[in-house]
Amino acid sequence: MKTRLAKNIGTRFAQELYTRFITDMLNTLKKCGKDIIISVSDAERVADVGKWLGREYIFAAQQGAALGERMSNAFSEVFDSGYENAIIVGSDLPDLPLYFVESAFAELSGNDIVIGPSTDGGYYLVGFKHTGFNSEIFAGIEWSTDKVFAQTMKQAEKLGLSVHVLPQWNDVDDIEGLKMFFARNKDAKYAVIRAAVL
Repeated sequence: MKTRLAKNIGTRFAQELYTRFITDMLNTLKKCGKDIIISVSDAERVADVGKWLGREYIFAAQQGAALGERMSNAFSEVFDSGYENAIIVGSDLPDLPLYFVESAFAELSGNDIVIGPSTDGGYYLVGFKHTGFNSEIFAGIEWSTDKVFAQTMKQAEKLGLSVHVLPQWNDVDDIEGLKMFFARNKDAKYAVIRAAVL
């Protein structure tokens, strides 16, 4: 649950939103027909998350301290398991267009990396093909700043990796992101929360 958003709307509403956000996003991702591995930040909660979301997914505990280390380890694990390409998306993208995800996998056939920049200077999606993965892409990044996307692109250039950039999108990690989400979506299931927090 995003602490920045909880500060604005309260823990209860933030928890309710993210519960719905995750299930909405998973419903989109399932349409791709790919294996979905849910990476849980707290190793002790993997079983709980599995009970909540069901047996159709693969569950794993995140490994590492910093965000870059956790993502690097996640990619290493899936590639060691035999996958040819993989993408990581955050848990705060309830209305991420299916087309973006399908495009990400398609573009990995001709590029080492695919990345989706977010409106706050970070990125909402990053993916690699196995032969293009280099953990150094995550080195020296100032995480949780508006420099993340630009620094990642510089790292890719430095490492000689080919990159495809997806359309820009915004995740929902603060009140401004939530307002943009509500402006795009009039879904009735969010109406009560929208009325309560805006």
